[in-house]
Amino acid sequence: MLGSPLMPTHLYPEPEPLISERPGRREPLVVKEHEDIVLTATLATPSVAAVTWLKDGVEIRRSKRHETASQGNSHTLTVRGAQVLDSAVCSCRVGAEGQDFPVQVEEVAARFCRPLEPVSGEVGSAVTLACELSPACAEVVWRCGSTQLRAGKRFQMVAEGPVRSLTVLGLRAEDAGEYVCESRDDRTSAQLTVSAILSAVPRVVKFTSGLSAVVAEEGREATFQCVVSPSDVAVVWFRDGAMLQPSEKFAISQSGASHSLTISSLVLEDAGQITAQAEGASSSAALRVREAPVLFRKKLEPQTVEERSSVTLEVELTRPWPELRWTRNAVALVPGKNVEIHAEGARHCLVLHNIGFADRGFFGCETPDDKTQAKLTVEMRQVRLVRGLQAVEAQEQGTATMEVQLSHADVEGSWTRDGLRLVQGPTCHLAVRGPTHTLTLSGLRPEDNGLVVFKAEGVHTSAQLVVTELPVSFSRPLQDVVTTEKEKVTLECELSRPNVDVRWLKVPLRPPPPNPVDGAELRAGKTVGIAAQGACRSLTIYRCEFTDQGVYVCDAHDAQSSASVKVQGRSIQIVRPLEDVEVMEKDGATFSCEVSHDEVPGQWFREGGKLRPSENVRIRQEGVRAGGCGGRGPARVLLYPTHAEQPLSPGRTYTLIYRRVLAEDAGEIKFVAENAESRAQLRVKELPVTLVRPLRDKIAMEKHRGVLECQVSRASAQVRWFKGSQELQPGPRYELVSDGLYRKLVISDVQPEDEDTYTCDAGDVKTSAQFFVEEQSITIVRGLQDVTVMEPAPAWFECETSIPSVRPPKWLLGKTVLQDGGNVGLEQEGTVHRLTLRRTCSTMTGPVHFTIGKSRSSARLVVSDIPVVLTRPLEPKMGRELQSVVLSCDFRPPPKAVQWYKDDTPLSPSEKFKMSLEGQMAELRILRLVPADAGVYRCQAGSAHSSTEVTVEAREVAVTEPLQDVEAMEEGRASFSCELSHEDEEVEWSLNGTPLYNDSFHEISHEGRRHSLVLKSVRRADVGTVRASSRKVSTSARLEVRAKPVVFLKALDDLSAEERSTLALECEVSDPEARVVWRKDGVQLGPSDKYDFLHTAGTRGLVVHDLSPEDAGLYTCHVGSEETRARVSVHDLHVGITKRLRTTEVLEGEGCSFECVLSHESASDPATWTVSGKTVGSSSRFEATRQGRKYMLVIREAALSDAGEVVFSVRGLTSKASLIVKGVQELGLVTQVGVGSPGLSPGVQELGSLAAEASGGAFGACFPRCSPAPLLEASGPGAPAGFWGSSGGGSGATL
Repeated sequence: MLGSPLMPTHLYPEPEPLISERPGRREPLVVKEHEDIVLTATLATPSVAAVTWLKDGVEIRRSKRHETASQGNSHTLTVRGAQVLDSAVCSCRVGAEGQDFPVQVEEVAARFCRPLEPVSGEVGSAVTLACELSPACAEVVWRCGSTQLRAGKRFQMVAEGPVRSLTVLGLRAEDAGEYVCESRDDRTSAQLTVSAILSAVPRVVKFTSGLSAVVAEEGREATFQCVVSPSDVAVVWFRDGAMLQPSEKFAISQSGASHSLTISSLVLEDAGQITAQAEGASSSAALRVREAPVLFRKKLEPQTVEERSSVTLEVELTRPWPELRWTRNAVALVPGKNVEIHAEGARHCLVLHNIGFADRGFFGCETPDDKTQAKLTVEMRQVRLVRGLQAVEAQEQGTATMEVQLSHADVEGSWTRDGLRLVQGPTCHLAVRGPTHTLTLSGLRPEDNGLVVFKAEGVHTSAQLVVTELPVSFSRPLQDVVTTEKEKVTLECELSRPNVDVRWLKVPLRPPPPNPVDGAELRAGKTVGIAAQGACRSLTIYRCEFTDQGVYVCDAHDAQSSASVKVQGRSIQIVRPLEDVEVMEKDGATFSCEVSHDEVPGQWFREGGKLRPSENVRIRQEGVRAGGCGGRGPARVLLYPTHAEQPLSPGRTYTLIYRRVLAEDAGEIKFVAENAESRAQLRVKELPVTLVRPLRDKIAMEKHRGVLECQVSRASAQVRWFKGSQELQPGPRYELVSDGLYRKLVISDVQPEDEDTYTCDAGDVKTSAQFFVEEQSITIVRGLQDVTVMEPAPAWFECETSIPSVRPPKWLLGKTVLQDGGNVGLEQEGTVHRLTLRRTCSTMTGPVHFTIGKSRSSARLVVSDIPVVLTRPLEPKMGRELQSVVLSCDFRPPPKAVQWYKDDTPLSPSEKFKMSLEGQMAELRILRLVPADAGVYRCQAGSAHSSTEVTVEAREVAVTEPLQDVEAMEEGRASFSCELSHEDEEVEWSLNGTPLYNDSFHEISHEGRRHSLVLKSVRRADVGTVRASSRKVSTSARLEVRAKPVVFLKALDDLSAEERSTLALECEVSDPEARVVWRKDGVQLGPSDKYDFLHTAGTRGLVVHDLSPEDAGLYTCHVGSEETRARVSVHDLHVGITKRLRTTEVLEGEGCSFECVLSHESASDPATWTVSGKTVGSSSRFEATRQGRKYMLVIREAALSDAGEVVFSVRGLTSKASLIVKGVQELGLVTQVGVGSPGLSPGVQELGSLAAEASGGAFGACFPRCSPAPLLEASGPGAPAGFWGSSGGGSGATL
């Protein structure tokens, strides 16, 4: 057998289970109708899992008819009073186990063993019709003629054992007729005769409560009610003389003496006279139908759009309406270039194009009965980068082009290079083509190198512009230098141009000529400084050493210059030698000595090894900083960092400090200063041994060497090694190594038995680690080969490895691990491994894998099937609607898979179709049959197939108890329930056509034949029709919601506003649909150009336009009995002059005009104009006009007497300007008259001569001597002091 229990098939046949029959073969349990069904399931093993009973896959819940019980391994389901609908496949499931029970309920014919007998009675009396039925539990239906009777106050239906009786109370003449009692299979009938009561006095029929006139809205319903005495009188309804019959539109009902007529879905044509007649008596009333208001079904919604784009604002009305009023900030909109208004039936839309920030605000839409408003927000457009800048490289004097593509056209951008803005010029061309911006630079120079940046409305992109230059040369080369040790040396040269980067190289001195390629590049640091100033380059060695000797090269890529540096030495001696030091481990130690010269570099050694400064070792030289690098010639600009430390000028004393001495630090300390040295001993007293680094787990390859290593605190520590608890001694396989602070255990020729825990014991401390052995790598030298067989022939696989394996390999068939035994044989002969599958089947087709160590080989096994034949075909089936049928057939040998078809359409497993394949039998269960499931079904297994026909018998469903109208308070609960003729009929609930589901607002339940709906927290918008619908029937009822009292959530606030501005009052109400009434000082306000009313959600607002003092007062908002108030005050308008008069110059006889603009209109305040001190109005020469805020004065045929000051006055505001009139005399002399100048002063002639000379003699005017007067007097704005002259060729002078 295969090793994995998850493999779906077996490699060889297994013995049959020890049960009498398989679940798929269980015979149906046949039960008579009305008997009890008892099903008992016994599980093979006890289980603590929950027990679940299913009917055709649907869970059965405990009820009056369904009882479940469990005792030990036995589980029982009892179904009381079996019905035909109980025919199904019942299943018991406990965890993963279960049993199926096909149940078939046979019908029992319901027959009448005693029929009905004719009866008679008088009007107002009671009669009883009775019959007997077998079996006694069968159900019956009572009818009068073709009308089904319902149990009520007048009709009482009783079932006692086999007896069925109908009692009719308060007989009426119309009750006479044939009465029928029907069962499912039989019927009986009898005649009822009603005779009138013989009385000498005829009865009096009258209306104790007559009809009342009704006014209702279009689309709603109207109800007429009356009360008639006596209560058994029949009432007939008429409209405009036409008799009304019960229908969906006209609902006629009676409750005792009360009669009612309900007309639903009213239209305007339903208006008329409604009359109720009862045995000669009648009552009439008028029905008036009011046209439904035009309301918004879909209101405006706030929107946010991007500038320069388009937006559509859409509304939907409750009924079509030809034209709406669209507004923005309370201003009406009309179609234009950027405004479109469309209407299509009940849908209207406003389309705005090329949106700008000025278009933002509140947009409204109005019908004669309703308004809606929403805010339009305009955001700055988001320009995105589609294609950014790319780096460009160009030759000097060449041309470079850079391009950017944006997401929008018509975007203004800017170009910069290294932060400097680029503008259009001879060498810079900027172009824009739609969303593409282009920069073209011509005549490039090296200084054009840099970062080019493009910016536009939040978009930023950059790229590097690289301009390659011409070759460089040396105008002044380097010079050779000879210097003394510790001296400063500077090498200088000069290039042909300044903008060149150079490298400094050092080449050792050697007999052949130095090669710069062999040199080492120098960089600025503590000992070397590199500087550049203009075209000069310099290299400074702060303190020369012997190692600084060599040839120095300045490499400018295209050219090189070199010079040699030679250093002469000096003799150094030790003045104060080192002294021996002895300290305790981890304490500090200090060594000091003194040399004969300053500026001597020293080195420290321990046991011949050079010491360097570290966290533990500090080296100090007592001295001062060397002076600056100095230099000859002008100051230089350094190309490399100059803030690095200058090299020390060491003093005579040198100190070595150990901050924390360790045992291994003990030894000889040596100080060397050039050719002088001094030695001393450092002795350290040791501390106890500690572990610095413990052992770590180790993995070693089999037959290789394994090493375990740890580190102790001192090199002289002694350790012992243990394997488990056994101490290890040096030998052929174990090597114990001590290497300084490290202790190692080396295991040679590692074997699997070497796996264990190893311990290193250093006395007071020890460390342990795990040692693992990994199997030696094995390779496959001959892999598996593909095999093809026909079931049940055996199959063999063989492969060969490089070496014999100690551990067994792993064989897999697909993903299943194979184990030796039964149908599987595993063998190994040296390096050859074999797999034998003794009996194969087609389900084994797949890959075979051989795995040993890290090596793997695969091959494919193909097992062909034995042809399948049909041994038992499908049988025709007939079932009732909502029952289930089972189709089954047998094949040989057992097929691996089958496909089911319905009318040549492939079927797949679902809630409707349950498919199973057990051995030779294929089965299809069709659950909850519907008429559409009828047809031809086919089962296909390979080339074998079988077909049969399934017939479905439809059933009749009726509403036995319809829904009733419900009236509820707003935010309260409303409950609806109905009853159908069948328990398993599914019902869907809807409110005004909208489907309802179980959630936090709706509670839907189903118990037996009764279906219930609970609406939680109803709203006024829920008013309408509640409908319960199944696939075949439906019932509906009316839901009415009484409104809750409306209150103000936010009251009005007192406000103060400026005259001629706009005022907005706002409050909030608890009901978003509530209508409010606005009043001012008790007078109701209506829509007009003065007032706008806002209605948005729970907010109510009043907008008052063009405020005047009369608008001040008390404003109130009313809703129901609630009221909120606000006191509004209006203060005077602050008017100012935004555009003042300007000085005007005109020729005598010509016309001119003056203009003044105010900040606000001031129609009620008169304006006055004065010219040269005289008040003027509209006349033949003067015309004063006003257009809104603009005031104008037009002067025709200006005269010299008009010259002077022009003054405009209104509301206490004044603006002044000068009017200059030029006159021409017979001699051609030009006379100029200024403001307030009746004559010219004696000095004017001289002034005019001076002005003429200054203008090149073009003045050409003489001035008569007149009485003394100031040349020019100016007052008011626009009259500059000391000016006298004209522009454009006239005569004049300037003071």
